[in-house]
Amino acid sequence: MRDIILNNLQNPDGLESLYRNDPGAFAASFMELPEESVGEIRGFWIARFKADSLYSSKNETYKIETNTSLPILILLIVISGTIAKIPDLAHVAESYFYPRFLGYALFPFLSVYVMIRNGFRKTVWVPVSILFLISSVYAALLPAPDQSQTALIALIHLPFFLWFLTGFVFVNGDMKTIEKRGTFLDFNGEWMIYTALLAFAGLILTGITAGLFSLADESLFESLMPWIAPYGIALCLLGGAHLVFLREKNTESMAPVIARIFTPLFLLTLLVYLSIVLLKGMNPFMDRNTLMVFNAMLLLILAMAIFSLRESEIFKNSKYQDFILTALLSVGLLLDLTALSAILFRLGSYGLSPNRIAVLGLNLIIAGHASGLLYDMIRKVQGTKDLHHLRYRTNRYLTVYAGWTAFMVFIYPILFSFK
Repeated sequence: MRDIILNNLQNPDGLESLYRNDPGAFAASFMELPEESVGEIRGFWIARFKADSLYSSKNETYKIETNTSLPILILLIVISGTIAKIPDLAHVAESYFYPRFLGYALFPFLSVYVMIRNGFRKTVWVPVSILFLISSVYAALLPAPDQSQTALIALIHLPFFLWFLTGFVFVNGDMKTIEKRGTFLDFNGEWMIYTALLAFAGLILTGITAGLFSLADESLFESLMPWIAPYGIALCLLGGAHLVFLREKNTESMAPVIARIFTPLFLLTLLVYLSIVLLKGMNPFMDRNTLMVFNAMLLLILAMAIFSLRESEIFKNSKYQDFILTALLSVGLLLDLTALSAILFRLGSYGLSPNRIAVLGLNLIIAGHASGLLYDMIRKVQGTKDLHHLRYRTNRYLTVYAGWTAFMVFIYPILFSFK
C-alpha cells in the first residue's frame, strides 16, 4: 500500500480511490511515509483521518473481530441454503415461493455479514430489518404473477429493492456521502468476479464428484444434487463477498482489470449484433423479443460503462479507453432512443398497458443516465472534465434507480389495482 500511495501522490483521484477502498489500511500506510516524501498534502490527509475517526465515534459503531466472521459466514450459508429449500421442506409450491422469496435467501444474510464486517448501528439495522420484513409480507400477499401484470413487474423489481437495502447497510446508513455509493458499486464488481470464480471451482468439483459417484452409485449422486446445489450457490454468493473483504487489503481490484479487457470486446460484439439485426430486418417496433434484447443490452452497457470508469481511474493511461467508452455510451444511447421510439409506437398502436408504461419509464431513466454520462465523457475527452464528474453522476443517479424500484414494487401495482 505504501508504494501505491507514493506512486499516486500527484494523482488525487487515485489517492481518493485507494482511501475509499480501505480507509484503515490507507491511513496506517500514509502515516508511515516520511514527511518529506509526502509534502503539503500531509496536513490535509491527517485532518481527514481525524474527521473520519470522530465520525465513527459519534455514531457509536462496534465491530465483531474478523476472526469470528468465518464461523458466522458458514452459519449464514447454511441458513441461506435452507431457505432456498423451503418448498421441499415445507411442501410449498415452487411457483409461489421462488418468484416472491428467492431474493430473501441472499440479501438479508449478505446484509448481516456486511454489518458484521463494518459494524452495527441501531439507525441502520432496525429500519433495514423492518423493511425486509414488510417487503416479505407484501410479496406473500401479491397476486400470482401469471394472473397480474403489475404483480409480475413488482416481483421483477423486488430483488433490486433488496439489493438497495443491502447497499444502505454497506454505506452504514450514510446516504449523504455520495462517494460511498461508488464504493458499494466497486464492491459489487469484485463480488461478481469472486462469485464467478467460486462457481467455476464448484462446477469442476461437481464434475469430479459425479464421476466418482458414477463408479459406485450414480443414482445416489442424482438424489443428493438437489440438496447440495442450494448450499453451493449460497456458498458462492456469500463466500464471494467474504473473499472481497479478505482480499481488498492485499491486492488491487479485479473488476477494473476485467473491464479493461472486455469493454472493447463487448463493444465489438454489440456492433456485430446490431449489424445482424439490420441485415435480417429484425424490427423492435414490431418484434417484442427484439425490444426485450435491446433493453437487456442497455443494462449491460451501463454496467460495463460503470466498471470502465473505475478502470480508467486506476490505470490513467489514456485516450484509447476514453474513446472506447465514448463509443460504447453512444451506441447505448442510440439503442435507448430506438427502444423508446419502439415503445411509443407500441403504445400508440396497441394502447396502454402496465408492462408498456413500466418499460417506457425505465428507458426514460436509462436515457437520462446514459446521456449525462456521454456528455461528461465527451467533455473528458476534450479535457474540460475529469473522471470524478462521471463517477459522481452515477453515484447520485443511484437515488433515482432506488426511488424507481421502490415505486414499482409498492406503488405501481396499487395504481393499477393489481391488474
